[in-house]
Amino acid sequence: QQVALLDILHRVHFVNTEVGWAVGENGRLLKSDDGGTSWHNQANPIRTATDYNLYQTSDLRGLHFFTDGMRGYVCGEDGVIFWTNTSGAEWHEVYCTTAHLYALMVDEASGFGWAVGQGGAKCVTTDFGRSWQETETALPGTSALRGIGRWEGDITVAVGDSFKVEINTRR
Repeated sequence: QQVALLDILHRVHFVNTEVGWAVGENGRLLKSDDGGTSWHNQANPIRTATDYNLYQTSDLRGLHFFTDGMRGYVCGEDGVIFWTNTSGAEWHEVYCTTAHLYALMVDEASGFGWAVGQGGAKCVTTDFGRSWQETETALPGTSALRGIGRWEGDITVAVGDSFKVEINTRR
């Protein structure tokens, strides 16, 4: 079944050639099981949040799933992060910061991860995303960090506006 979209999608992530997710405006969360040929709506984590009214217009901007396709994370406006271990059927919310978050990743083996966003905001997890701590507060006028990836070993690289590049180690 094709999904008619009026919302803008911000990020897509595939765990293999068949299974992937996409996130976007108004908490849109889509899943494909056929390599992106068709997409279906998944449970909107924002609509099931503890305080739905706080998030009812929030965008989801980042996502990351482990290769098992069961465990994953999405992040977005107002510093919210949601995690699942049911392939997106159920979501659990965690707060990190008041800044908008644009990207996140969690190491599948160690459980260590970063989330980055507006004004250079950074959050870290050491327990597979069950909890997140803000390590750098967003500052007005500071370039946003919009993407994050793993480089070598425990090195992650975050990139953002105005050619901003930050390299972090897990130590």
